[in-house]
Amino acid sequence: MPDLLAEPAARVHRCRRGEWRDEDRARIARRAGLTIRYSGTNVKNDLSVNPHFKAYLARGTDRYHHNPEGIPPASKFGRPDFKAVSIEEARRS
Repeated sequence: MPDLLAEPAARVHRCRRGEWRDEDRARIARRAGLTIRYSGTNVKNDLSVNPHFKAYLARGTDRYHHNPEGIPPASKFGRPDFKAVSIEEARRS
């Protein structure tokens, strides 16, 4: 199977929620998502809600040091050593 994420093969598909094209179903067996949230270093995360939160500096310097600093992964597909939970799941426990 060719690398579907290689630059020449990369295409942007704007689909509404629940919309999926038949030609995509035939080529891709599974989907994956990545969510990136940005906030300034002056924002403090509530560690009682999300105790595994780590901040990764995108650029500049962190003058406030409100959040624990994350160590960038050394492996290509690193996995956290804890069960990641959503905000909703964290509130239930």
